[in-house]
Amino acid sequence: MCDNIIFENYFVIRLSFPDEHDSLESEEANEKLEEIDDETDNLDITFVKMADPRYARKWGVTKLPAIVYFRKRFPSIYRGKKL
Repeated sequence: MCDNIIFENYFVIRLSFPDEHDSLESEEANEKLEEIDDETDNLDITFVKMADPRYARKWGVTKLPAIVYFRKRFPSIYRGKKL
């Protein structure tokens, strides 16, 4: 399904995260992510949240959480700040 989204849309942001939905912190994070999703919709960017580490590895993601930005189906991985 995510592959179809990537191929059908010009801009896609995919957030990969570990599957830990039971904590209150995750609920707060999901609320913030919904705000981001609304903002990206206004910019015609598809925002996908995914809790499947195997699929993330397909695109070169080795540490979660991670953000992958696709432009014309080509991925760019945001690896965070280096300290």
